[in-house]
Amino acid sequence: MLSCAFTLAAISLVTFVGLRTGPQSKFHIKPNEDVVLFAVTPWGEARQVKDAYQPLLQYLSEKTGKKFQLLLMEDYDVALDNIVEGNIDIFVISPVPYVKAKKREAGIQYISTIVRDQGGRMAATFKGYLIALKSKYAGMTFDDFLKHPERYRFAFVTKASASGYAYPMAMMKKRGIDPYKAFKSVTVFENHPSMIDALIAGKVDIGATWEYGLDKGREKYGDAFAVAHTIYDIPGLSWVASKKVEKAFVDKIRQILFELNELKELKERLLKDTPDRGWVVIDQSHYDQVNEVLRYVGDFK
Repeated sequence: MLSCAFTLAAISLVTFVGLRTGPQSKFHIKPNEDVVLFAVTPWGEARQVKDAYQPLLQYLSEKTGKKFQLLLMEDYDVALDNIVEGNIDIFVISPVPYVKAKKREAGIQYISTIVRDQGGRMAATFKGYLIALKSKYAGMTFDDFLKHPERYRFAFVTKASASGYAYPMAMMKKRGIDPYKAFKSVTVFENHPSMIDALIAGKVDIGATWEYGLDKGREKYGDAFAVAHTIYDIPGLSWVASKKVEKAFVDKIRQILFELNELKELKERLLKDTPDRGWVVIDQSHYDQVNEVLRYVGDFK
């Protein structure tokens, strides 16, 4: 039984769960072993993320004979606790919480890393941006904002986000800058769309996001944004399985994903509403830089 507040809506083979932290943060809703609990943290609006993953999870259900339930984890700490304890089967996890989860539970099983389109080149990394309104700050770099930071309102996205918090925070701390002291104000938003909406509304002056967030912002608001700073080569989101998932099933999921890589038209159809373009296995040394980021940022709670 789910011991936190939640909303539940059944959609074909996919179950959508929006979870917020309550008095307790552990949950057990898996009805039987034929169900795979598949969790993601929102990279966009909740309904958009649910709709985007539905085709892929239906395909995985057909290929494995199991029913995939989508858990949209709105709280990173709850998500981490449950992947560490094995209450979630598969989790699409960003690099910062992945590294933290592996430190807590070495038995977490790596499946693959998501590939993104980097200007026509597929890569298992993505870019982060600091953005501002073009109408007010065109041509300004982040160094320009730092000349008088007390004039500007800075915006992060949830503290477990690599591009939305950890990497820009580490970048500033390496330069001896505490944004909470330097800027006029600092706001931490729940997700990237909320931060971009606030930027458009004039509630903040400069904010941290990632390439997909910026692309979706431009789709919604047009060419309204100026890039003040770019952070390159952030390790991609990874698919991981809990320690309780059988290795044979982990291998099966990896095989299905890699077979999809070769089925271009099918892959594009299944992924068309996601920022994903495929999967690759990377050496875990790629996450060493995340440890350096965490050394500067510390715990994101």
